[in-house]
Amino acid sequence: MKKLFVTLSLLFFTFIIYTNVYAFTCSIVDELGNTIREAKAGDLVYLKDSYVNLKSGKMTWTLKANLPTINSKNYKMLINNSGYYYHDGSAQEYNNFIPVAIPDFDYIKGTATIIYSLSKAGKCSVPLYISEYVEPTIMATAGPNGSITPSGTVTVTHWQNQTFTITPDTGYDIADVVVDGASVGMVSSYTFNNITSDHTINATFATTQQSTGIQIQSVTISSAAGPDFDVYSAPLACPADKPTGPEVLLHREDAVMSITSAKLNPASVFEPFPARVEECTITYKKANQDPSAPVIEAWTIYPNCTMDGTGTNNCPVSLIDITRKQQYWNGIGDGIHKPAEYPTHYIAGYRCKYMNQVGKSGYFEVEYHLWLADFLICG
Repeated sequence: MKKLFVTLSLLFFTFIIYTNVYAFTCSIVDELGNTIREAKAGDLVYLKDSYVNLKSGKMTWTLKANLPTINSKNYKMLINNSGYYYHDGSAQEYNNFIPVAIPDFDYIKGTATIIYSLSKAGKCSVPLYISEYVEPTIMATAGPNGSITPSGTVTVTHWQNQTFTITPDTGYDIADVVVDGASVGMVSSYTFNNITSDHTINATFATTQQSTGIQIQSVTISSAAGPDFDVYSAPLACPADKPTGPEVLLHREDAVMSITSAKLNPASVFEPFPARVEECTITYKKANQDPSAPVIEAWTIYPNCTMDGTGTNNCPVSLIDITRKQQYWNGIGDGIHKPAEYPTHYIAGYRCKYMNQVGKSGYFEVEYHLWLADFLICG
């Protein structure tokens, strides 16, 4: 049987289309799945592939890269990894994330070409500019009527966490906290996790009358599997005739977010309620900072539930969906991801936007600990 293929060269990647495997693309992404074109020595980045496979079977892959050095006296740096995937042939899009650890030597600098080959799909080539190793910094600033601690230029080491505390002066509230140019809402603290690049954080403050008029007193997430533990339920024992097989794990997706809110200033004539929780962006952080655990991409849900300010309101939310579960399962089976902990511990971070009745928006954050496991079959 003849195989028809077409090669298309783009600025940042090349993809090859075959009859059974098609729409093959690849790119370099960061831990959150964002496409990047530049990294520093010492960074951990990922090659992300995407393709549709119509035929079941084993697919092998190789990843190679020559890392540029400043002068010829240094040893030539080479990355050379390989692995495999198994597919059932269902017509769906697959995404895999392969970690690429760039050594933190100070003589690595220049454009590296990362070459990725996937059997039955083809080969792609992705350029990545690598700059010299430097310690990242965070510029922390605050407007009048409040403070941020620590402040100024804060130097950190790679993969360190750094927390900032935001404190308004008496008679003022936190109006907004902006991280790397994007608002994260009226949060009293913010933590940068697994820092590998420079960041900025800026806090501004406003009088009570200028804020949303809403006080978020507490936010919790619970599920049928129990507090702070989900995505697989209590294991079911294997049948007696297959005692050597692993346990079967059942997966859950849904939970309840309980929000307790009140009027920020009871004496104010301004009435902010009813308010709505409009959207929540969920990011998945590796709880143990395990670089070999699969990357799970962020996504946004839309609870569209109401807060009335008289106590606790419950909003149905999702913990994870089938697309992100598939990213974990594919990662576990790719031959290179070997998490130190299995099931693998992640922290789902929810950053939710709410809006009062006059259209003034605010934000709150809450975390939920979950453990991911593959589909296991007795046998």
